[in-house]
Amino acid sequence: LLGIWLCLSQFQQKYHTSGNQARRAVLLMSGLNKIPSEEEQQRIIKSFNISITNKPLSREEDRFATREFPSCKRLAELIEESAFWTSDLQHASAKIMNIVLWASLLIAFILSVTVIISANHEWLISIYRALIAIMVFFISSDVLGLLFSYKESAKAIDEIFRRVEIAALRDYPESDLLLLISDYNAAIERAPSPIPFVINLRYSELSQQ
Repeated sequence: LLGIWLCLSQFQQKYHTSGNQARRAVLLMSGLNKIPSEEEQQRIIKSFNISITNKPLSREEDRFATREFPSCKRLAELIEESAFWTSDLQHASAKIMNIVLWASLLIAFILSVTVIISANHEWLISIYRALIAIMVFFISSDVLGLLFSYKESAKAIDEIFRRVEIAALRDYPESDLLLLISDYNAAIERAPSPIPFVINLRYSELSQQ
């Protein structure tokens, strides 16, 4: 279990890094019309782990609802939309991890009671060793820590969402927005990737909202 978890984490991190780079570029290019040099654009493209050759183009209007011209207001609305989605996915992932941990503890308890009632002494020792090994994995820093990471990142991104509302009341001051984009990127990069199937579960409801 630990070996599989480690391989999946490393595989995910490789794509997470290039995705973060692309997100930062999109916010600057789309929000403020700050176009990176050709060299920087090529570096970003080369960092992608999946080929984009012959892939269908994705329009910004398909991803974001804002129709403002490039400005601090547009940047704020891009961050607001992204924070809205990301926060929801982090909350949903935290709920699922919570269910997984409690379900694993409940199953371990039921198995323990069953084993105590029905197994002989030798089987009892062997099964308890297996249960302890499995439970150590589930309450390790990787799994239990992931639950806490989802909760903390959801809280941090919720705060970003509230700060966008405050910036709107202040007529989107540039200095506040530049600080906001820095803090937002930092919060996203600290956040663990959502559980893979969560976005499919939440997509319709989030789109309607």
